[in-house]
Amino acid sequence: MDATQRRDLHDGIARSHGGFDLALSPVMFGLLGLWIDTKLGLVPLFTISFVVITFVGVVLKTFYVYRFRMNEEAKIREERKNSDYR
Repeated sequence: MDATQRRDLHDGIARSHGGFDLALSPVMFGLLGLWIDTKLGLVPLFTISFVVITFVGVVLKTFYVYRFRMNEEAKIREERKNSDYR
């Protein structure tokens, strides 16, 4: 397996974890918020806050990672295009 194939395999595995981030992170922080709420005897203040903040963070992370990867791919395509004309 050469370096390009290893990189493609690694990128595929790394990309597959995005769904887990979107689904599990808010759940985990929601459970943490629920635990804090039960200890402090509050309404579900921390539960809702943690879920919303975590979800917004995960969506922003997904968006910026996507933009970064698209810019990398555009640079690679541009380099290939320029190297073909030389």
